[in-house]
Amino acid sequence: MEYNRVSELFYEISKVPRGSGNPEGISEFIASFAMKNGCQVLKDAECNVFVSKPASKGYEDYETLVFQAHMDMVCVVDKDVNHDFLTDPIEIEERDGWIYAKGTTLGADDGLGVAIMMALIESKEPMGKTEYIFTTDEETNMTGAQNFDCSLVTGKYIINLDNEEEGVLIVSSAGISDLRMKLPYSSLGVTEESVNNSYEIWIDGFKGGHSGMDIINLHLNAVKELDMIIKEVRKLPGFKLLELKAGSHMNAIPKSSGFVFTADSVAGVEDFLKEKEVSMKATEPTAVIRFTEKKETIRTKVYSEKAYETISGVIEKAPHGIIKMDDHVENLPETSMNLARLVETDDALEIWCCFRSSKDQAMYDGRDMIESLAKDAGGELMSAFFETGWERNENSRLTPFIVKCYEDTLKETPKVEGIHAGLECGCWSRNIKDADIVSMGPTLENPHTTRERALLSSLEKYVSLVDSIVKNADKI
Repeated sequence: MEYNRVSELFYEISKVPRGSGNPEGISEFIASFAMKNGCQVLKDAECNVFVSKPASKGYEDYETLVFQAHMDMVCVVDKDVNHDFLTDPIEIEERDGWIYAKGTTLGADDGLGVAIMMALIESKEPMGKTEYIFTTDEETNMTGAQNFDCSLVTGKYIINLDNEEEGVLIVSSAGISDLRMKLPYSSLGVTEESVNNSYEIWIDGFKGGHSGMDIINLHLNAVKELDMIIKEVRKLPGFKLLELKAGSHMNAIPKSSGFVFTADSVAGVEDFLKEKEVSMKATEPTAVIRFTEKKETIRTKVYSEKAYETISGVIEKAPHGIIKMDDHVENLPETSMNLARLVETDDALEIWCCFRSSKDQAMYDGRDMIESLAKDAGGELMSAFFETGWERNENSRLTPFIVKCYEDTLKETPKVEGIHAGLECGCWSRNIKDADIVSMGPTLENPHTTRERALLSSLEKYVSLVDSIVKNADKI
């Protein structure tokens, strides 16, 4: 397996739209690729792809290795960039040894893992039996992994290629839940009327980031900041709130938010927003607030004062950030929550949250807390996804084996850690008998944002590491 080929394959899959919820194209692309390379291929109703590659002659006694990565990517685009994730390829550029996308997420999470697996499938180098699980919708609700038929898997040594830090092997992960509070317009008190002119305030430029990996960095939350701005702007004469929007994805810390309103006068608003922007820049240096007027008559919904008081109360009470640090592992969050999105539907305002914990009871307690907030506001909780964590296997044979391969190949000793992020490994640990799992991968920075980038020298190292693992699988 060659590094240059892995890089080429990543560029190839970046031409195929593969945002979460749009799996058909990339699933068919990978299935066809594997079949052309003489492998047994199965594609299921979730568009997961399972590939089995038989052992080379003379390698039948090697342990079967199972490689796994998810095909989907988080779709985030800068506001001034015109990109359709359903049709457009990701435009990649290389700068100073890193690869970036132009104004969008890069999809190296987990496209690099997918590319490594494709290169292994294609490789003519002799190796033992290998199996490959390409999953869908990891970035939203893990339905691909949850509904995958694990009886297809014959190996027990599973290597997940979804870690984002060179020099670190992950051997446990947090549980994750996608919790959505649905507040019906009918119970909030939302009416409809014609408005002659309106104004939009849009907050943008926050760092955002991954709601598990980056929650420890104390970035500002665009939902919380939006609420504070509305509370001040509501003092305008004749103020009426017309529209709310924040965030882009359940497991991305919201980097932008905005609202539309009407008022008899907006005197003093621009001065207030300039002061607010300056204060936000102390934490978010690229923060910007845009204030625009829309001079047109529109028919629109209108939130009553009571409606927004209810919404604001939920936003205030909903936690964001670290709730508890791990008692045993330094600098590792145990429990956290990301207040992720405000989404207007035809009949309700939805407030999306991403709750994580390495403790199962904390996961259930978090769900109960958010359900209580929703009910107190006259709404209900919709739990789109709930997945408990992956516990460390103290009797692992795979972990010391990969540590040894790392030392022999890269001349360094990797760290062995847990992670405050949800990985599909929880599904494999529960559903594959005697599963022995390690997650690893090259250095990525700023996943789930338009600043996402991947370090090419790190990718090259991991290609060498995977090659060593495959060649030495008889030593596990």
